Amino acid sequence: MTPLDDKATGLPWFKTWRDVYIFVFVSFAIWVGLLVALTVTFS
Repeated sequence: MTPLDDKATGLPWFKTWRDVYIFVFVSFAIWVGLLVALTVTFS
């Protein structure tokens, strides 16, 4: 395998693993933000 193949994810929207990690981190941050906002709003 070439180094280029090692970085390919095989996913349609994410071409590199860096993009996958960024998506996961941003998704997690959004969920935590929603959890905090809803907790403050409804408590």
